[in-house]
Amino acid sequence: MQRGGQLSIKDSHKKTKISALTLAIMICLAGGFVIYQFIDRIPEESAQPNGSAQSRTDIDESEVTEQDKVDHQVPVDAPRFVSVPDLGVEKARVVSIGLVAGTNQMDSPISIFDAGWFNQSEKPGLGSGALLMDGHNGGPSKGGIFDTLGELKAGAEIIVERGDGEEFTYKVVSNKQLTLDEMNDANNPEGMTTALQSAEEGKQGLNIITCVGNWLPAQDTFDQRVILRAVLVD
Repeated sequence: MQRGGQLSIKDSHKKTKISALTLAIMICLAGGFVIYQFIDRIPEESAQPNGSAQSRTDIDESEVTEQDKVDHQVPVDAPRFVSVPDLGVEKARVVSIGLVAGTNQMDSPISIFDAGWFNQSEKPGLGSGALLMDGHNGGPSKGGIFDTLGELKAGAEIIVERGDGEEFTYKVVSNKQLTLDEMNDANNPEGMTTALQSAEEGKQGLNIITCVGNWLPAQDTFDQRVILRAVLVD
């Protein structure tokens, strides 16, 4: 995954005198994490993202209209919209993302108001693993879809609507903030080693990640991640 927002991004949005270059750098999605050894979890031909996150300068802060949502179409079995009532997110578009060309880094949505669904992860209601999503914490002047993801409490609901209109409700079971090293630690069961796995055996999961913390220029990424895990409600 790639590019997210800074933990204090809300305050940063208000500083209108920050240079354009600095603003561009402060756009990061949760991504570029090393996903270790999922061979026994996903098909061999499936992509396994890894590498360091990079900043994205081609983001779009334009408000998404109702017509934009109507026009957004996906395959019948793919996620189309995601709603997070406790965060005020209502039917945000979900776009399919893969890997950045020429890298093993997971891509990110262009719009800060869209969620990205890693298309090598599970589909809503299908499979026993987890849907893996990311999204922008914010842009140069506005908060993004996951601006306050770290504040979502256990028990909160997340609704994913599929292309055929069927809705699936997931309940948050954990919400962690980890350092980049902790996320990439192959021995850490709360990090990227389990990003494609459900948090609860026997139930499909939904895992969402975004960047927070301080910018690391040498690594072209932020130093912390929020990783939220939810499971499908019966």
